[in-house]
Amino acid sequence: MTHSANSAPPRPPYFVPETESDRLIRRYVTLPPVDGARNDPALTGVSGQRYPVWAVYLNFVSAGEDMAATLENYGTDLNAAQIRAARRFAQVYPDAVMPYVNAALYG
Repeated sequence: MTHSANSAPPRPPYFVPETESDRLIRRYVTLPPVDGARNDPALTGVSGQRYPVWAVYLNFVSAGEDMAATLENYGTDLNAAQIRAARRFAQVYPDAVMPYVNAALYG
């Protein structure tokens, strides 16, 4: 696949925080340290709790994509921009998110 001089290079099929082009994703989505047991992209709450992006997106979908209801589920630990980052991440990297979401929703 080629791209023109005016278009962005193709996005890799996996998340690389250092080269992520979406500012919202780059700001809020992180990977755990390399020695972690799981390598799930996550959002970090005010409390320091890490929430896997797939779990935040599942919560958003389960809340009928209602931002207020999703925020209520997290109290003050996550903000609206973080929820939007999870939604965008799911759109851009569906292979990293949707298997978990689909398994939870459809068994």
